[in-house]
Amino acid sequence: MERRTVKKAAVKKAVVKKTSVNKAVVKKAVVKKVAARATKASAKLEYRVVPAGYVRPASVKRLLAERQTRQR
Repeated sequence: MERRTVKKAAVKKAVVKKTSVNKAVVKKAVVKKVAARATKASAKLEYRVVPAGYVRPASVKRLLAERQTRQR
């Protein structure tokens, strides 16, 4: 039985440019604002928009607070 291999075409290697990352100190308020905006955009894409003025029940707030303290 003969074994045949497929000839590979010459592949040009892509030149990868290294970019520098600017590191800066960001306030917690800015991080929260960005996270809220991203969450809202994600929900909108999935047609899960929360109505304006919606208030979470106290039980949900407790659950979320408990989960948040456990993660850290």
